[in-house]
Amino acid sequence: MMREAMLFFVFLLVAQSSYAQPKDVVVIGGALAEIVYALGAEKRIAGTDTTALYPPAARETPKVGYQRALSAEGVLSLKPKIVIAASEAGPQAALAQIRQAGVSIDLFPAEHTAAQVIENVGRIANILGISKQGEAYQAKMRQELDQMRDYVSGLNGRKPKVLFLLAHGGSPQVSGTGTAAHAMIELAGGENAASGFMGYRPLTSEGAVTAAPDVILISEQGLETQGGVEGLLKRPGLALTPAGQSKRIVKMDALQLMGFGPRLPQTVMTLAKQLRAM
Repeated sequence: MMREAMLFFVFLLVAQSSYAQPKDVVVIGGALAEIVYALGAEKRIAGTDTTALYPPAARETPKVGYQRALSAEGVLSLKPKIVIAASEAGPQAALAQIRQAGVSIDLFPAEHTAAQVIENVGRIANILGISKQGEAYQAKMRQELDQMRDYVSGLNGRKPKVLFLLAHGGSPQVSGTGTAAHAMIELAGGENAASGFMGYRPLTSEGAVTAAPDVILISEQGLETQGGVEGLLKRPGLALTPAGQSKRIVKMDALQLMGFGPRLPQTVMTLAKQLRAM
């Protein structure tokens, strides 16, 4: 009798937990998914888009496609009540169809600042009804960001000139201002070697030589598509730059480097150390 009562008690706890944690949220955007996991609300996730790769458990969630090429049917098949999405999510017709089905869509701006990350944490916590957890995590992040700024401001010497290359298998593109890469380079105490234009431009031999970067920055995934360091340095002009001549190339995971999620403080300090070590 005692054993049966104990089993019934365990069943009630599991049932209550399941009821309290419905899988009713689809998250579009890798950094936003990271925040949901950081807040301990991953049990609410019904699905994510293909950019949600961290933590590793996010890779195992049902996928609804790439954030810029969503299918309304794919999202709605997971029966979400809430969609948390980056502002670049689309197409708009798919979002409109999801809204028409009665699903709430909360869009988050693609601003590459520490303040925006803090704001995103609080806003997601409020959407999920866990504002206390959000406030606690915001306090933790503010402390980490202060430590990050102290570390970077304490670095000595000239700022390294950094050229970021966006590469997805074809010809690389160079990052100018107004990009996540530009913001990350500056946060890490570097100087964007290609700050004379907004957005991205194709890499040219003349542009690379004129930029004269001390360091080339690229994602791990991008470097792999270029055939590693040797393959990358065959691209126009890179071998003629100070970075190319000394093979000063820094690689980082794409989502970590460009995502501007809860790992931002650690990412900036890691990048700052690597840039200075070069």
